Amino acid sequence: MNVAFVDEAILRSLAATLIDVFGRARIYRPDPNTLVFVASSDSLAIENRLLSTGAPVSLTPRHYARFGINSAEDLVAALATDESGTAALAAGAALITDDTNRMATSSVYELGRGLSADAAGRLLAPYDPLQRSDSFIYRELRGELDFAYLARRMSFYRALDGSIVDRIRRMGEALGPTDAGGYAQLVLLAGTGERERSAAIARELAARFPASATLQYALLQPSLAAIARGEVSADAARTIASMPPSAQATFRGSQLLLKQDFTALADLDPVLASTGWTDPWFSDATLLRAEWRVRVSNPGLARTLADEAIALLDRLAVVQPSLPVHVLRARAALSADRPEVLVESVWQVAQWTSATTRDSADARARARGTLNELLQLLAGRESDPRINARRLSEVRDSIQTAIARLNP
Repeated sequence: MNVAFVDEAILRSLAATLIDVFGRARIYRPDPNTLVFVASSDSLAIENRLLSTGAPVSLTPRHYARFGINSAEDLVAALATDESGTAALAAGAALITDDTNRMATSSVYELGRGLSADAAGRLLAPYDPLQRSDSFIYRELRGELDFAYLARRMSFYRALDGSIVDRIRRMGEALGPTDAGGYAQLVLLAGTGERERSAAIARELAARFPASATLQYALLQPSLAAIARGEVSADAARTIASMPPSAQATFRGSQLLLKQDFTALADLDPVLASTGWTDPWFSDATLLRAEWRVRVSNPGLARTLADEAIALLDRLAVVQPSLPVHVLRARAALSADRPEVLVESVWQVAQWTSATTRDSADARARARGTLNELLQLLAGRESDPRINARRLSEVRDSIQTAIARLNP
């Protein structure tokens, strides 16, 4: 359900009604604008079961990956209210019944009185287990969750939902002076532009927690481009050597990519593939794995490997979307001869290009050039039966509108 369809009173009534019928209820927010209600007469300890058995994600991982669920951390990031929080939210609220169906008679959405993403986040904050230091997350799961990943995962939505900043901050406070608590502070600083302060805190935390590969990677992140060029200081080399093999392979892979040595990059693939979903270098490792796959020219292998690249990028795009992901996905779609994937990838690249273009003459000119190149990729595809003609027209129109807006 979109948050715009409810106000505070209706949300409380929905929670109360679910508890009245089923006994227990939770609310998840897989993205800032979406509410998912889960209710049962039995325990709803979904995250606990996933951590102990791997089920159900381990049974059909690709299915759950389509919805951004790859780990217990993904569920925790989406969990807005647990059972006790939902009960507190629902306390004293009127029930929704057949005789008084407020969902059917409400005009909240039509009148524009529904919740925004930020308002929903702030309304639910007191009932959010991630923001309550006494919740089951910290009592039962503290030693099993990667809170650094949780901070990064949540931060992807901060532009859509300002309440995310407070959520990360309160999680950091609950974790206290730990490596994960310090990392949450770094994630918050990353959105402020305070580079010098962020670098100083990263150095301090990396020195205090030398065994934390996450913090060591955070220390090196500002130097990733230099490392890719082979400009590695003695201190950086020692830090890289102390990190897991998959992280070392990611640094090495970035150097090989710059040199366009795709054969050597392909040789690194088994080590890159060992990167854990919650590792902070997972995105970089995945992009490297996709890069060499879309460069293969052997006709007997190119399409299969490009399909593999699309699968890798699709999993990443759901929870860590970025312009490089969609650019590479478009290239893979061309290699795999999948025009329907190309159309959607082009649309995404156009959206990212328009949204991130700075207001300067040079930047606008470069963006117009990129958007015109995207139009060329779609040229002559009207007759392809694999493409939805209406969708193709929509994407073209949106790009042409974006170009017009960028004109002098």
